[in-house]
Amino acid sequence: MEKKLEELIEKLSELPSLTKKTSTKMIIDFLKKENKNKDLEIINELLMELKFCKKCNKITSNDNSVCNSCQKNNSETLILIKNHLDFINLEKHVEQNNFNSYILNIDSKASLIKFLSFDENYKKLSFFLENTTKIKEIIFSFSITSENDLLSSFIQENFKDKYNFYVLGKGLPLGNSINYIDQDTLKFAFLKKEKI
Repeated sequence: MEKKLEELIEKLSELPSLTKKTSTKMIIDFLKKENKNKDLEIINELLMELKFCKKCNKITSNDNSVCNSCQKNNSETLILIKNHLDFINLEKHVEQNNFNSYILNIDSKASLIKFLSFDENYKKLSFFLENTTKIKEIIFSFSITSENDLLSSFIQENFKDKYNFYVLGKGLPLGNSINYIDQDTLKFAFLKKEKI
């Protein structure tokens, strides 16, 4: 294999979500493009403009490094997430349903052990809560795992006197057949059943 191609594949595959195979496909597709130099300039410019919000960890292009949501928000609700992709889905839901809330990403790559030892993600949550005085409730929007349950319990224990805590309803996704549902989700669906 061409050495420079191999170097580029290695560099791209350092990104957490890109395998070597996916990186190779991207490179081949990009090489087929006619305006690749212009595209690279645009990608580089955009990457240089983007940064993480100092308050909620959302990706923003604002000069002051605080996203529009944090600048305009005056909510009493904080939704905790562990993945940047969750911002997209939750923000869309929040906007469509006029549900005023902050969304804070405490980072999916954060090790539970590190968080429990008050790492930078714990400090980010503490800083956010200290500087957003109107927050009265915290909603955990984590996937169902024992690690996430432990993380939720740890946060509740450390902030229990100041906030009310909730977890998003856990249950069956709309349109899914029961035979595709895992046992934990099915268990929570029964525990969270509602009278109709």
